[in-house]
Amino acid sequence: LRRNNLKFKEINTRYFPRLGDSKLTGTKAAWNNFRFMLMYSPNFVFITPSILFILTSLLAIVYILTSATLGNISLIAATVVFIIGFQMFLFGIMLKNIIVKKDFDEKSLLSELGSRLNLGKGIFIGLSLFAISFITFFLIFLKWLKLGKQLSSTDIKFSILGFAILMMSLSIITYGFVNETLSE
Repeated sequence: LRRNNLKFKEINTRYFPRLGDSKLTGTKAAWNNFRFMLMYSPNFVFITPSILFILTSLLAIVYILTSATLGNISLIAATVVFIIGFQMFLFGIMLKNIIVKKDFDEKSLLSELGSRLNLGKGIFIGLSLFAISFITFFLIFLKWLKLGKQLSSTDIKFSILGFAILMMSLSIITYGFVNETLSE
């Protein structure tokens, strides 16, 4: 209404008891309204929590990498939170694009960024990240062979980070495919 400069006003309405059986229950109506609000609130449901997950996990990863007491299990937990946050962020951007295309929301920096990440760019960025993770794994593998199949804690930590980069690459490629499909 606001975008199209339409005016609205309240009109009093009288409700009468229903003569037949109602197909709508209070629970079902509440769920439908709540579901609609969630679907059209990507910032609240996905973007904001994902940014908190990403920032918190990045701080935790840096702290864990510089800590002498925290080990690989802590790093795995932090990278899992990072991957969840990253995927939530991509999904939130995708949902934001859908809402903009349905004309329920105005374009924003995030929706513009998301619409520009098409299949070609998604594959390029994803394969670049995949190459970084592959090189990381390959160097660690060579070191593993050289040292007689023993790795240091640092090598294992880099393997965990390589796994996170690999997951990011697959997420970005998948996003590019889905975004290209939605834009047609």
